[in-house]
Amino acid sequence: METPTITGARDAHARGCAEGSPAADGLGPLIAEARGGSAAALGVLLEHCRRYLLLIANDSLDSDLRAKNGASDLVQDTFLEAHRDFQRFEGTTEQELLAWLAKIL
Repeated sequence: METPTITGARDAHARGCAEGSPAADGLGPLIAEARGGSAAALGVLLEHCRRYLLLIANDSLDSDLRAKNGASDLVQDTFLEAHRDFQRFEGTTEQELLAWLAKIL
């Protein structure tokens, strides 16, 4: 079985975006709402990115660490930090959001 790469994770993420989903319509409006203080918009943004971050976390974790902290735990910690520090996010696009979250992860 091939281990996913970051590029592979991006491709899987793009394939997983359904018509009518936030990615299909663009995340700019949701990002703007989240910047305006909407916790609901920020929640939608983070959930939209979950699968991508799980792929990166699974790819990055050593097998020794997986027993102690799973990828889901790392993603959840990333979401907590992103929620706390969202005012520091300066991007306006999905790609910028994914890069920012991956850096936190």
